[in-house]
Amino acid sequence: STFWICLPLAQATTCGVATKNAEGIVRNLETRIVAGEVFFNILYVEDNPANLNLMAAIVDETANLTLTYAETGEAGVEKAIDERPDAILMDINLPGISGIEATQRLKADERTKDIPVIAVSANAMAGQIKETMTVGFADYVVKPFVVLELLRKINSVLNIKLREPAA
Repeated sequence: STFWICLPLAQATTCGVATKNAEGIVRNLETRIVAGEVFFNILYVEDNPANLNLMAAIVDETANLTLTYAETGEAGVEKAIDERPDAILMDINLPGISGIEATQRLKADERTKDIPVIAVSANAMAGQIKETMTVGFADYVVKPFVVLELLRKINSVLNIKLREPAA
């Protein structure tokens, strides 16, 4: 048998991630986090460069947010202690200690216990999500995530007003 399929080329985003329409989705949302001139720092603990680049592109398109990152759970805990970010996005499957263990360490430390941590994982099983949330996560985002949903969850943990674009 001989067969073939034709697939349209995906356009790369500004961060080099080949996700169809990702750049357009980010630009078309024109979602802005509104809180005067205050900037919020988000720490993203993630070992996958493509995921880091995508998150950087999203944050670059969102007013009043800045992004720092760490590639391991251990580095994420250290960076959270040193920089005290306003919120943390924590991948669950990390080299070294897991995102769950890193979050347990953050919640046990007086300096970081009040920083909201959002779990980020490809695991969408309800039981796993429920179990993960018991560690002290503020919320849970499933990869691949919907950009507006992610921004709503960040907004929720920062307790600020999210302005959505007119329909």
